[in-house]
Amino acid sequence: MGIGSMKGGLYPLVRGGGASGGSAAVTGTFTPSFSDPVTLGVTFSYSILNDIVDLWISSSTLLTDTSTATTFATAAGQLPVALRPTVSRHLYVGAADNGVAVACRCVVNATGVLQFAIGQVSGSVLTYSLSGWTASGAKGLQTNFCITYPL
Repeated sequence: MGIGSMKGGLYPLVRGGGASGGSAAVTGTFTPSFSDPVTLGVTFSYSILNDIVDLWISSSTLLTDTSTATTFATAAGQLPVALRPTVSRHLYVGAADNGVAVACRCVVNATGVLQFAIGQVSGSVLTYSLSGWTASGAKGLQTNFCITYPL
């Protein structure tokens, strides 16, 4: 038998209790209020199944806002309690800064804060900064933003 196989053939890996079923997913939406400088005004959708959260924005366009700040999109305490992990989760997403695609780290923490830190090269190391965004121009999340993390 190979990896992922059982006596009698191959079986798909099924999240949610296996082939015989399991718990139903909890789904919903929320619209966070981001602090200055952005006013994205977007609705996030979510699904929770077996303590795994899928969080996404369905959008076929880049979600941007223009500001003069070096920070971008902090939603302090805006994450619904059911979506808050027990420890901070750091997830990597696509973003744009002043019209240029950049690496971005989305931080989701237990107090309901959702933040986005821009990737910056320092020597030969990629670091992330909450205040490293360009002070002018558009900042935003790539189309069809989606993250998955454990609670």
